[in-house]
Amino acid sequence: MPISLFSFQDIITSISGIMVLLVLLFAVRLAVVSLTPLPPTPEPPEEGAAALPDRQKEIAGYEDVLVGLRLKEITGKRVTYMGELDRQQTDKMKQEFSDLTAQLGAIAVETAQAQSALTNLVVAIEKKKMRDVIRILPREGGKRPIVVECSMLQIRCQKPEGTAGAEVFSGPDKLELFLDHVRSRRPDASRDFFLLMLKPSCAAYFDIMRNGIKGLGYDVGWDALQEQEVMGFEGDTP
Repeated sequence: MPISLFSFQDIITSISGIMVLLVLLFAVRLAVVSLTPLPPTPEPPEEGAAALPDRQKEIAGYEDVLVGLRLKEITGKRVTYMGELDRQQTDKMKQEFSDLTAQLGAIAVETAQAQSALTNLVVAIEKKKMRDVIRILPREGGKRPIVVECSMLQIRCQKPEGTAGAEVFSGPDKLELFLDHVRSRRPDASRDFFLLMLKPSCAAYFDIMRNGIKGLGYDVGWDALQEQEVMGFEGDTP
């Protein structure tokens, strides 16, 4: 059976015509409204005009109160912020002070350790010096030695009994000066003899020195020293 769409098409056409008509009516209404002049602003009544300055003052007072409250709020927030900032700075300073105190304590400990190490080093050096100092004790009832320390740089001769220290002869003519000293000193050959303490560096003049002393009529003994060792004479500071 055939189906006719004529009635459906007729309905669509009718609805479209109605929509177009409504749109035209709304457009005309809007045009009329837009062309209608606005009514003039009514003049305020005399009583309202007289009360207007008071209302403006009242509004200004409210505004001042609001501004004051806002400033108070801002000031309170600023004070709170400054207090928080001061607290943070105080905490930071306390931490820095604590760190500095700890560093000072560590420095004090290191200083004490260094002082202790230095003291031990000084004691060790003094002990080393004492180990390298040789002193001669004469035998009871025998001849007394006149101790002479010989090195390449100098000749150190023990001074006469009762006199502290040593006579020192240095320079290229030290041997001649020493022999002149023996001649002028003139020890007693019956009770004194020369004990030569020889360092390796004096090997070049040892024989000449020994023969020179023997030529003056004195007995000569000798012994060896290491180069760093020194003879300790009465009155010397090790």
